[in-house]
Amino acid sequence: MVFKCSCVGGLIECPRVKLELADWTLLDQPLADALGVGIHYVRAKRAELGKPHGTIGRKKYSQRICRVDASLIDPKKSVKENAEKLNCTPQRIRQLQKEMNQTTP
Repeated sequence: MVFKCSCVGGLIECPRVKLELADWTLLDQPLADALGVGIHYVRAKRAELGKPHGTIGRKKYSQRICRVDASLIDPKKSVKENAEKLNCTPQRIRQLQKEMNQTTP
């Protein structure tokens, strides 16, 4: 297909995108790269065709939010050791320690 582009000031050739071959399970950016088009085109076509959002390539959470008993934190051990023992993140241990220090006069 040939279109007149006001940016270039002349005719440009646009390749035809085969949407029937598109893998709609991919996220927008990988799909746009595979089709050789911009991400805005993929988003617009996905909405126009009523296709669901892609799921392949999404980040997975490494650890779920878990309830940790603050009384099990050993002050003699490091934050990392406590996190491994209680199966949570070091950030959660620091958060619990901060809460314990604020409530203790």
